[in-house]
Amino acid sequence: MKSAYIYKSIGFEKIYIDKNASEDAKNDVSKSAENKKQETSYEHHKSTTSELLRQLKAFYETCKDCKKCKLSEQRTQVVFGDGNPDSKVLFVGEAPGADEDIEGKPFVGKAGKLLTFELESVGLLRERDYYITNVVKCRPPGNRTPEEQEMMSCSYILKQEIKLINPQLIVALGKTAAVGLSGNKQISPTKLRGDFIVTNFKSPVLEPGKKIFITYHPSYLLRNPSEIKNFREDIAKIKQLIKSL
Repeated sequence: MKSAYIYKSIGFEKIYIDKNASEDAKNDVSKSAENKKQETSYEHHKSTTSELLRQLKAFYETCKDCKKCKLSEQRTQVVFGDGNPDSKVLFVGEAPGADEDIEGKPFVGKAGKLLTFELESVGLLRERDYYITNVVKCRPPGNRTPEEQEMMSCSYILKQEIKLINPQLIVALGKTAAVGLSGNKQISPTKLRGDFIVTNFKSPVLEPGKKIFITYHPSYLLRNPSEIKNFREDIAKIKQLIKSL
């Protein structure tokens, strides 16, 4: 599927595209195309039969009727994480949107399609290379930013996800994710993107001293397409970090 079609389908009319980055991405995809089907099939089978995934599903079953905050009053369903927890790479976003609330999976709407496309462009597949979830598991009305009390009420799920997955790399997608992971309300992804922050005692889900890599939430890119170049730089760093795990 052509990138122009992908961007048009998720709301982009015009976007800055780094030609060199685009060519590198094409080459990356081309190199892996021959083995992609076999690798994906094998890794997907491995993840869906893993003990870790069974543990996550069992935990999620205990949370599916959660009513710890007012978001439970309007949701269609609780939206838990998705992907391969055995990868030890965890992406964390903000909250489900309308599409996620209906489908029951994170990052399947316009922002999710953009993120998936950019990650696949450097050879990172959800079913094989990472697990993805949100700070808040129920859709806030009108897709508003989750309130502090809602984030704290939902933190027990994210905390258990992190405990079970024991990720070696955690990526915060946007400010809400960074705040939910670190407890630091003063974080600015526009200033800190592409780098790590270190948690302290304020984090509701992580022990002090844990590193979190920060980049933009893909919904921010839908509103600010000129930042796609910086986002791609961050994705390239993430790809290198994964290689070093």
